[in-house]
Amino acid sequence: MKNLLKVFFICVFVMGILLSCKDKGGNILPAEGPQNSKNAVVFLGDSITEGYGLSAGQDYPSLIQKYWDKNNIAFRSINAGISGDTTNDIINRLDDVLTDDTCFVLLEIGANDAFSGAPTDEIKKRLIQIIKSIQRKNTKVALMAMEIPDGTPGRSSNYIKNFAKIYNTVGKELKIPVMPSLLEYAYQKDGLMQSDGIHPSAAGQKVLAKNILKFLNKEWVMK
Repeated sequence: MKNLLKVFFICVFVMGILLSCKDKGGNILPAEGPQNSKNAVVFLGDSITEGYGLSAGQDYPSLIQKYWDKNNIAFRSINAGISGDTTNDIINRLDDVLTDDTCFVLLEIGANDAFSGAPTDEIKKRLIQIIKSIQRKNTKVALMAMEIPDGTPGRSSNYIKNFAKIYNTVGKELKIPVMPSLLEYAYQKDGLMQSDGIHPSAAGQKVLAKNILKFLNKEWVMK
């Protein structure tokens, strides 16, 4: 009987953690933040997340933290982006990134794999490995879709199309949310990308922050 009670309370504790980042209204994160100390939201990725080419504080994780602070929302934004990272790099550093207070991970990775010509089936395989590793730690995860520009040297149009398809395919297979790629709207307005055509400008990071906030919770509107 004691063992049964012990198992019961462990299950209740685990469910409490899982529900702490789930909103009853269908949003990915609750509007006012979690009810416990497990409140770190990790933005895990490459140079786009790190804020390559920009001043400190212009990256989207920093902008999101400013929004949360201003609106008294009890989440902590962690910028875990490193320029040049591939899916293999994320696999190798994942244990160091996921601390005990990590509530949720938004994964932005894969473009550097594509630029290097990695087979798309291998990229997909590693994305699934990363996501399942995160989930095994009772942490929610969502995926940011990635694209590489048409005309990328050495990458055929079929490769570019197949790469872009990976993300929604993985999302459906693992039943996790997938956020549309920045490139779906970045070229519709001047000034959202840096001169290299790959990295968001400061204005592009603001658009990205706004879209991520809306993706995570429809109530979050950053002006």
